Parts: sequence; structure tokens; C-alpha cells
Amino acid sequence: MAITIDKSQGFVIMWRSIIDTAVWSNPKLYKVYQWCFFRANYKPLGEYQGLKRLNLNPGQFIMSYPHAAEELNMSQGTVYNYIRLLKVERIIERSSYNKYTIITVLNWNDLQNPERFSE
Repeated sequence: MAITIDKSQGFVIMWRSIIDTAVWSNPKLYKVYQWCFFRANYKPLGEYQGLKRLNLNPGQFIMSYPHAAEELNMSQGTVYNYIRLLKVERIIERSSYNKYTIITVLNWNDLQNPERFSE
């Protein structure tokens, strides 16, 4: 099975030290963790939710549990529990509203700064 990569969608930096964390040892948690990075905006973005304009910063994205469950091939309860665990571990922040949730990947700029490749 060949995999086709759409390079127009950009990339995410993943640091090798992830294998030394508790996230790595739990496959479902790691999948949700990676999904958050892949969904996060890499530049400021204005997005509408109904008639309300939301200004999202790099490292933020809007999610709903039904859509996340579908994309991750998990139940909504499982997604909720792993998102909650990422929040407890201070990897993300979660701001929940009536129809959507804003996820913020903490330390986004430190983790995704290409200038750090030289370190």
C-alpha cells in the first residue's frame, strides 16, 4: 500500500525525547497527542463558529468531540478522557463552550520553532 503525502499542508516537528515520556508508552494517548499537533494552526487564523469570529493563535485549534472521535477512530468518551489526561499533564489547555472546544498546545512556539534544529 503506497502512502501519498500532500506536502502543501506543511509539517510538524517531533522531538526524539518524546520516547522518554509517559505519552509514548500509551499508544492511544500518543495518537491523540499527535492529532493535537497535526490539527493545531501554525499561524494566526480567524475562524467563524456560527456568527462569532474566533481569533486563533499558533498552537490552537477548534474541535468537537464527535468529529475528533471520527478522525481518531475512537469513541467520544475515549477522546474526552485522553484530552483530559493531556490537560492534566499540562501538554494542552482546553476551553470548552456550548458547541465547540478550543485546544491550545502549550509551549507550541518552543516545540515547533525550526530554529531549534541546531541545538
